[in-house]
Amino acid sequence: MTEFLVTNTSSSLAANITKACMDHELQSLYLFKNSVFDPSGMLATWTGTSCCLWERVWCDGITENVKSLYLRGHISSRYEFLVINDVGTSYVALKELQYLDLSWNHFQGSLISQFIGSLKQLQHLNLSTASLSGVVPDFIGNLSNLKQLDLSYIFFWWPTSSLFLKPVISTIDGSFRF
Repeated sequence: MTEFLVTNTSSSLAANITKACMDHELQSLYLFKNSVFDPSGMLATWTGTSCCLWERVWCDGITENVKSLYLRGHISSRYEFLVINDVGTSYVALKELQYLDLSWNHFQGSLISQFIGSLKQLQHLNLSTASLSGVVPDFIGNLSNLKQLDLSYIFFWWPTSSLFLKPVISTIDGSFRF
């Protein structure tokens, strides 16, 4: 009888641990993974349907929505980074995303994807040291929940924009420190 209870408990725990994330978010993460070059295997754990168990992905424990993506590269120590041509629509389905860190990756001098502007729940966005260039797009100013924005160590032109009129952004780091 005791052995049955232990087995039953183990099965119950295993069922809870292997819950899959939302299908539309899973597809979005796979779309992102397939759109980047990952020379160091940074996204190697991104297999199967349990994206809430993947490294660098954090989900809400109740709703199982993806809340955070910590995709920060490590160029200086381990040469662990992503080469990103264009992430395009891969973020569109991540409607509940609150934290996105794409710093220290290689965007090959491209512009910030307009689809980041569709992440209305985004509170923290880190694109520092990410080989981006161009103009800081106006849609960044439309992210009404954004509290922290880090665009340091990248080459942007700063147009007159509503970005600086948003009182909700408490931290903006756009320094060009060398």
